[in-house]
Amino acid sequence: MSERKGGETSEGFRPTGRQIVAGIGAIVVLVFAIANLEDANIDFIFGDVTLPLFFVIVGSGLIGALVGAMISRHRHRND
Repeated sequence: MSERKGGETSEGFRPTGRQIVAGIGAIVVLVFAIANLEDANIDFIFGDVTLPLFFVIVGSGLIGALVGAMISRHRHRND
């Protein structure tokens, strides 16, 4: 059994610890978002908008994941 990049072996895909944690985090965010379906008023400098809280939670999670990935890539590039 030879190990390949990304946790893939000759026997098939095998997720890394980071991928498992990310998957569990995504499930937790989705469950939390589904449990909160009422509307939320979001105030911006230029106005406000009313959205279901589901979209606010999922959007915040996606932005957080993107920022975390960018920081991680920046750290690995500087090492």
